[in-house]
Amino acid sequence: MSSERRYAYGDAHLVDCVIELEDSHEKGYIFETRAVRVHWDNQRTCVLVTSLSADVFSSDNVVKSYFDRWPMQELNFRNMKSQVNIHRIVGYGKRTVDNTSVLMKIEQLRSQIHGLENALEEPLRQIRELEDTLQARIREETMYREKSRVVNGERRLSEKDMHVFRGIRREINSLRRRMRNIRKSDAKLFTSLKRKKTELARIIDKKKICRLDVELDQIMTCSKISFANMCAYLLAECFCLKGEKMTLQRLSETIFDLRGQMWTEGGQRYVRIVRNPKQGDMMRKLKHAFDVLNNMEINDLQEHRYHFQLV
Repeated sequence: MSSERRYAYGDAHLVDCVIELEDSHEKGYIFETRAVRVHWDNQRTCVLVTSLSADVFSSDNVVKSYFDRWPMQELNFRNMKSQVNIHRIVGYGKRTVDNTSVLMKIEQLRSQIHGLENALEEPLRQIRELEDTLQARIREETMYREKSRVVNGERRLSEKDMHVFRGIRREINSLRRRMRNIRKSDAKLFTSLKRKKTELARIIDKKKICRLDVELDQIMTCSKISFANMCAYLLAECFCLKGEKMTLQRLSETIFDLRGQMWTEGGQRYVRIVRNPKQGDMMRKLKHAFDVLNNMEINDLQEHRYHFQLV
């Protein structure tokens, strides 16, 4: 691993490192690749794996490229959430209540886990002791891994270090076999304990449920999605002036707040919008969008043709 240094584009520290992966199709073949560990100032950590060398792409650019991808792929969906609130549940009689069936299941699982742990008290104690020893040996092994080089899928160390490394590996494998043998002696109980702990972890956060009449929520969700799709169509077909793009948030903040009038006359439905003189660039885009809409010759259900004007 390299020394920790400050991230140039955000609140984090970066560590450039190399990780080892074993080929899934060829047992024992070791593949080394580059990774960047990101230690954010909010105490979170993530690891980004890349095949690009540091000479081609700095760790700052690896991290920036990864997180720059997010707005390109997810920005539209995030805008739909923030602008039309598709994630908000709308319904009559909304209330949060205890999920009684889950609460009963949690108590049942905890009781069963406690009983299994009592029955397996001695094997579990032996496994914990072996795990403590195993972790110490793994830390020793890691030191030799870091000293080694990987050439054509094989690890290269000095003869002395390789002898020590193989001895540590044999001891690690021996410890793991001993742990497996302990579990095999009470295989059914250990399998049951694992399943019940997994199930408990799955349902532990489902103690509360929200009860409501979902009919209104279904109607509102369909309306919101339809509106968001129409806005997305307008942005793509009407507001792309000379390759310029605009977000749904920008559309709602600048266009939907404009004042206007609408009336029907002579078989046409006129929509007249009052321009905002403080936003000349946006008004230019809106004028272009109105020209596109008028050329579409849109009719309402009574066959009145829409005509949009910016005054």
